[in-house]
Amino acid sequence: MLSDSPPLKFFILAVLISIISFPLSSLSSASSQLGLDDSTTKLEYQAASLYSYLSWYAFKGNRVAIKIMPIANYSGIPFEQREENATYYEHGKIPLAVNALFADLVQSSRILNVDKLDSDFKFLLTINQYQLPFDYAPDDIWWKELNDDVDRWMVAAKKTKVSLTLKIVGDNRQIQPWSRSIETTLAQCDVNSLSQPLTATNNQNQVLLEYGRSTPGQAFIAASNFLILQAIHHLNNQHGQAQVVHKSENELLLRAKNDSFVIGEKLGLYHQNQYSSQSLLPAGQVQIIKTFQNQAVAYPVNLRIDQIREGDWVELSTHYPITLPKPKFVSKNQCAQVIVAEK
Repeated sequence: MLSDSPPLKFFILAVLISIISFPLSSLSSASSQLGLDDSTTKLEYQAASLYSYLSWYAFKGNRVAIKIMPIANYSGIPFEQREENATYYEHGKIPLAVNALFADLVQSSRILNVDKLDSDFKFLLTINQYQLPFDYAPDDIWWKELNDDVDRWMVAAKKTKVSLTLKIVGDNRQIQPWSRSIETTLAQCDVNSLSQPLTATNNQNQVLLEYGRSTPGQAFIAASNFLILQAIHHLNNQHGQAQVVHKSENELLLRAKNDSFVIGEKLGLYHQNQYSSQSLLPAGQVQIIKTFQNQAVAYPVNLRIDQIREGDWVELSTHYPITLPKPKFVSKNQCAQVIVAEK
């Protein structure tokens, strides 16, 4: 009978309690939370922690060659070359090894390849802001005193902030200059006990290993990983290029640096001029009839062979599906919300 059933309001209340108590998301399966929103300029606390350890998946396409320029620093805290433990980086200067760390993070993406000699694009990274959790120690005397104060008086750590800007310009490939900035904020509760894995080149570098365990190091890694992901998304929407390297009768030989060709595909052809390879509109189309590795044979579709010269180029689609990397986070510090009673 209806009268023997629990009141409907208690049933609804039980359902609501079960919904509220169920965790809405988990950092261990949070790949979907890695956003590519162009409006994002700040990542704070656990949102930033998502980027402090990214595990990238294998990539089947052709890797993009990147030249990384020395990092520009406007933060006010200078670089230095020394080895220290992670605690030092909570007070100290920025390790000069951040240049190697950023290059390592780029290489870890498996989509970008660091190449100093034959790069498609240049990456220029700038440190705009670098806020330490404890007072900055400009020398070893201050470092010892400040470190001692933290040990003796349990000085509370402040929020750590790192603001970076990444700019991409063309090198061997044409691209409109692109830049993106991000500010990451981490508290002691957001420190990841898992260190971002380094490539074989740097996985024995004690400076980078110690720096990656510090709060500023993880804030730098998080900001860098975010910008690298944004850069990959941007470059993935660019077009590759192939040049006309030879012509014979009514056939053209095309050669690309990395990109592949598709038989039957029609490509827009652009005239090369003595000032720039950038043209506003294609002169016509060519169609691919044979492919072999990074070369192809094509014939003109709507222009004459005598209108084409060696050095002219065609645009190639370079879009590959990219699987977002998997973030990993295990809290290093057990933090809980504290309610302070007011008198």
